[in-house]
Amino acid sequence: MTTLYVAMQIGCLECGEPSKVLGVFTDKDVADKLVKDAWSWHDILDNWAGERHYYVNEVELDVTYPYEDEVETVIERDDC
Repeated sequence: MTTLYVAMQIGCLECGEPSKVLGVFTDKDVADKLVKDAWSWHDILDNWAGERHYYVNEVELDVTYPYEDEVETVIERDDC
């Protein structure tokens, strides 16, 4: 069994801000750090009127991911 940690940004239903996957990790500490950093990016947006939430979702897979050590992260920072 493989555990993956999905760092998420949950958008704002009121203003139409979409939700995004920030990254998928095999190391929970890395996912937690990304979420912590995302909150700091959020705090920089002083003109932001909507709501966003960031969290790490733990996903258990019943199959072994063949490239577990080679998982790469893509982070969209265009909205920061």
